[in-house]
Amino acid sequence: MLKKSWNVILKKHFKKGQTTISDRSKAFLVVICFLLFLGFYFYRNLDANLKGFYDSRSFRGDIQITGFSWTRPNAGPDVNFIYSETVEGKKISIPLKKSVRFKHLVMPYSNKIDLAENLGIENTYDDFDRAYLPIIEKGFEFSTERIELEAELDKKINEYSAFSGSWIEISLSPFKKRGNNYFSLMEQYENGIPNSELKILGGWYDVSYSSFIESGDIYVKIISPENISRFKESGNDFKSVLKHYLAIRSLPDGWYGLFDDGKQVSETVEIRNGKVRG
Repeated sequence: MLKKSWNVILKKHFKKGQTTISDRSKAFLVVICFLLFLGFYFYRNLDANLKGFYDSRSFRGDIQITGFSWTRPNAGPDVNFIYSETVEGKKISIPLKKSVRFKHLVMPYSNKIDLAENLGIENTYDDFDRAYLPIIEKGFEFSTERIELEAELDKKINEYSAFSGSWIEISLSPFKKRGNNYFSLMEQYENGIPNSELKILGGWYDVSYSSFIESGDIYVKIISPENISRFKESGNDFKSVLKHYLAIRSLPDGWYGLFDDGKQVSETVEIRNGKVRG
C-alpha cells in the first residue's frame, strides 16, 4: 500500500521519461568523481615529474607544488613550486617555476621524458631561469668566494668616512642573468650529470663562483642607514661619492647600490676597470 502511494506521488511530480532526483545525483557525482580523479592523476604525474627532474640531477631536497601561473606571452602555463633543503643546519626554501607540458600531466617521470631538456643546456635555456637560476643564486650565498669578498669590502668601506657604519651584502648581478659566466657554469654542470650521488643544492653549493667575481658579475649592496641623512645634507649623490672613493682606493668591478631599511635609495652605479661607468 505504501509502495503504491509513493508511486502515485512520483507520477504527479515527474513527467514521463523524466529521471528521478536520485539518478541526477548519481550522474552528477560520477562527473565530479571523474574530474577529481583526473585532477589527482594529473597532479600526481606532475609532482612525480618535478621530483624526478631534480632527483636525476643529484638534488636531495623536497618539492612542494604551490600553484600555477601564466606569465609568459605566447607560452604555456608554469607550475610554481618550492624546493626545500637543509644547508649548513638551516632549512632553506627556494621558489621556482617550470614549464608545464602535456606529457608531464599524463605520463609518470622517466629519464626519456625530458630528453629535449637533456640535449645541450636545457633545450636552448627554455627552463634555465625558472629551474636553475634561483638555486645558483642561493649557492652563491654560501660560496667561500662571496663570504671572503664581503668581509674584505666591509673593512675597506668602513675605512672611508662617507660609508662608516655600513655593511656589505653581495649577490649575483641581476643585470646579466644570461651572461657568459652563467653559460659556462651551466655547461660544466650539465657535463657532470647524471650523478648517482646526491649533493647539496644539486652540486651548486660546491661549484666555484670566482669567475663571477673576477669579471664583475656581482651586485654590491652598501647598507648604510647611519649615512643616509649625511648624503642628503651634503648634496652629494652616490655616484660622485664612489668616484671620490675610487680616486684614492679600489673596489672590484660590479654594480653598486646604496640601501636603507631594505630599500635602494640611490641609482645603480656600475664600476668597470676600477672606474665609475657613465
